[in-house]
Amino acid sequence: MIQESKQNRVCVPTQCAIQEQLQYVTCGTDSTFCITINKKVFMWGQGIQIPKQFELQDIEQIAASKEHWFAWSETQVFGCGSNKQGKLGMNNSVNTPTLFDIFSEASQYGWQLQKIAVGLDHSVALIEVEDENKIFVWGSNTYQQLGFDASEQFVAIPHQLDLDNLPRIVDIYAQHNYTMAIDEEGRLFSWGSNEFGRLGQNAFAKCMKLPSPITSLSNFKIAKLALGTFHVLAIDTQGNLYSWGRGLQGQLGHGNSNDCSKPQQINSLQQIRDVACGEAHSIALQNNGSIYVFGSGQFGQLGLGDYKQQDIPQMLQINGEMIACGRHHSAVLTKNGTLYMFGNNEQSQLGLECGKSGAYQTPLPKQSPMNVLQHLCNLDRPIISLSQLMNL
Repeated sequence: MIQESKQNRVCVPTQCAIQEQLQYVTCGTDSTFCITINKKVFMWGQGIQIPKQFELQDIEQIAASKEHWFAWSETQVFGCGSNKQGKLGMNNSVNTPTLFDIFSEASQYGWQLQKIAVGLDHSVALIEVEDENKIFVWGSNTYQQLGFDASEQFVAIPHQLDLDNLPRIVDIYAQHNYTMAIDEEGRLFSWGSNEFGRLGQNAFAKCMKLPSPITSLSNFKIAKLALGTFHVLAIDTQGNLYSWGRGLQGQLGHGNSNDCSKPQQINSLQQIRDVACGEAHSIALQNNGSIYVFGSGQFGQLGLGDYKQQDIPQMLQINGEMIACGRHHSAVLTKNGTLYMFGNNEQSQLGLECGKSGAYQTPLPKQSPMNVLQHLCNLDRPIISLSQLMNL
């Protein structure tokens, strides 16, 4: 039983089996999506072992959660998965990517989709309409994650959020029953469930019904976020990194396992340009391509060669251009378009080839830094920094 369990966990970055040069990667809860340089769209995980190609053209971005996902280009939006609580915004659940008529048709009238973000049971879209940015929300409102005070438990079609009292929003994020947005001044707003203080505001509030500013960050201009299940990472325009929310497994990088209801800077990391969060682990990407990981390593999702928890950031032994996290798995895309993955593979979310015995062709290493390095050196395409070991 122990050996079988370890075959479903990979604790070092291992090259994905897909034979394509990639330019984009993102993760759902137990799945992985990528876009090739030739604009092909692939997905694996949720029981799909061999990367599955979708007949989609010119897709620019993908947003995925546990049961539903969206992919979009400049003129078309496709949705797929469960429509439970209206989170897909369609009449029914669909098993194949289906044109999302509302936003696709709106593009004919000059509406420009900027981004879609998805939580467990809700979805959010940022749309530019006549030089104004509008937020549309749909799906579950059980925890007020849609951002308006109403008795409805869910909204079945996209509903425009009232932003009259807010400045221009330029970015949106969604996760497990909560939502966040960044305005053009770099101010951060949050709403929805405040479990473990992840909204970064009132530690005693169960929910925040309306978008509210995180005042403790008012002196900093926030450039980018990553939302985990119960914790948040934020980067300011100077490359400084902040974290808050649940800290039980070290995912805040503060050197302890304490929860934190207000943003706290991770002083050991600077010049950060991208971040990603899983359920209980975190990844930070520096300007120079160096990658730092912290939090739970239970499934090997830190890529450090073991399954240990790390309360402070540890450098990963590969450099990257793009990072992504699922619930218990991680992805690193390199400059040359090679994808490395590690962590839980129970749902085939790592996209690794398996032999007839069920074991990976690249065997799991022993818990030794030297064995980890040797394993990475034996990969087919290693990149190791030896110097670093219409309102509705």
